[in-house]
Amino acid sequence: MTVTFELTQDIGLDEDYGVTAEQVRSFGEHGWVSLPGFLSAEAVEAIRVPLAQLDFRPPPEPGGTVYVRDVSAAAASSLRKQEGLAWKHPFFRDLAISRRVAGAAVRLMGVDEALLVQDSSFYKPPGGGETSYHQDLPFFPFDRQGGITIWIALIDMEPDMGPLRYLDGSHREGPLGRFFGSDPREVYPALGERAVAAGHAMRAGDAQVHWDLTVHGAAANTSERAREAFTMRYIRADTLYTGSPHPHYSSFGMAPGSRFAEVPDFFRVGRD
Repeated sequence: MTVTFELTQDIGLDEDYGVTAEQVRSFGEHGWVSLPGFLSAEAVEAIRVPLAQLDFRPPPEPGGTVYVRDVSAAAASSLRKQEGLAWKHPFFRDLAISRRVAGAAVRLMGVDEALLVQDSSFYKPPGGGETSYHQDLPFFPFDRQGGITIWIALIDMEPDMGPLRYLDGSHREGPLGRFFGSDPREVYPALGERAVAAGHAMRAGDAQVHWDLTVHGAAANTSERAREAFTMRYIRADTLYTGSPHPHYSSFGMAPGSRFAEVPDFFRVGRD
């Protein structure tokens, strides 16, 4: 489906969010941080309108390529998503490289420059199943840690809708491998000692950010409303491509060992 739309008003993307020193400190300590009021109501609506017009990614056809990134069959069957929108529609690119969004990303990462490498929308309908706990890094073709994901609520969310939640401080455990529907706390007992954080009510436009090694997941959506969220992923500018198959990154024709920063398809972002 071809979708065209234009913004006719200022939605606050040129305004700095103003990440505080305390938020940076907390992010480093806990592995996740809340950014309340990250996007304006106008920005949220500007995201939701085109998303409603776009097709969701279809499930793999029988006999087709299966990419090992879905953390559980139950989640895959109940969670519909759109991926790589910044590479298809200029608005989503401008959103992700904006001062508002990208400026916050590099400040939390503690770098002067980073790369936007992926975005996704997530739609979990009423009755959508649990998203099991996992780390992001083992599912992506990155040779080093240090990437982040910004997860934005597109509607007001109550706890029964399954906002993202984290095992507090779990990014300090290092890479734990891939988990498909099982609970990593059963394999790594030390994780069981870490408190479950977040998963609370969020307002539309609120964001949560986590490191690529932070163990996270989401409860089932037991409400009568769909849970709508949008994410953007940023990595360090020195990250190399491992060649591990992935439906988004495999489409760029990169050779294993190449630098993401040398591929013009990935967008450089800085503090301003």
